[in-house]
Amino acid sequence: SKTITVNSSPYAVPVYHKLGFVDTDTEQLSDGMRYTPMQFIK
Repeated sequence: SKTITVNSSPYAVPVYHKLGFVDTDTEQLSDGMRYTPMQFIK
């Protein structure tokens, strides 16, 4: 299986969900940037 990992901006989370990605953690804050770690397993 192939795994794709992304750090999604808050605005892009719904788009990634529609593409089949799942959250792997809650929203994070790093250097003033908010993101949600996500993965897609094919």
